Amino acid sequence: MPSVKSLLLTALAGAVAVSAAPTVAAAAQNFEGKGQIRATYYQDTYEDLGCLTDQGLWTTNESLCGTFTGVTVGDYRQYTLTTAAGACYVDHISLKCGNKPADNNNTVFGIYPVAQQIGGGEAFRYGQYGLMGGVGGVYPPGPNDPPIAVKFWSSVDIDKKMVWLTWKAL
Repeated sequence: MPSVKSLLLTALAGAVAVSAAPTVAAAAQNFEGKGQIRATYYQDTYEDLGCLTDQGLWTTNESLCGTFTGVTVGDYRQYTLTTAAGACYVDHISLKCGNKPADNNNTVFGIYPVAQQIGGGEAFRYGQYGLMGGVGGVYPPGPNDPPIAVKFWSSVDIDKKMVWLTWKAL
């Protein structure tokens, strides 16, 4: 019959082995749950160039960053987004949130396959398009400038800073 000391040492060794076992947290899917949408420069530095507001406008004023709720649709590569302003959608080539017209069903987004290019994160896309830029004027906007609309990239914007829209979980 084992001694009490032997039983205690065996139990203690088992407890140490269990507590020393690594714990693996489930990785959160991008664009799922609560988060911010960040504007990430598409070349070289992948610097953070601000965020989107609740209306889907681009700003570099951190106090104006919106909170988005992403919900998967079908599989983890498609999702819908909402903010305090309402549902997010694509209107022609611009991203908007809130005041969605009843006949606009452009509300399901996807993940653009650029994770290796932007440090492991995933980027927003609609259809086959993902690279975004500001509408009119100079962008990114300055911290004291009003937020500006974002649209999918076109060749006329080549001299401006283009961005991937990425996710920052909250």
